[in-house]
Amino acid sequence: MSNIQAVSKELLDTLEILQALPSLSTFALAGGTNLALRCNHRESVDLDLFSGATVGLEGMEAIKTEIASAFGDHIRLARIENL
Repeated sequence: MSNIQAVSKELLDTLEILQALPSLSTFALAGGTNLALRCNHRESVDLDLFSGATVGLEGMEAIKTEIASAFGDHIRLARIENL
């Protein structure tokens, strides 16, 4: 990531934590944050993660569990049925 000034320290820290989660191993950073880090064309405030793999309900549950464990009380997760 070459243009770290394109994102806040908090967003970069969040991305690094997410990259370490086994359930997100098939996901890649996409969208505006990816472009902002590569081109420094604007500040970015969100993360878009995409996977070419089929995740399924079990995969979503694993992601939810790992994110909840990694971030604890600092995050509010939507119910999977609502996604």
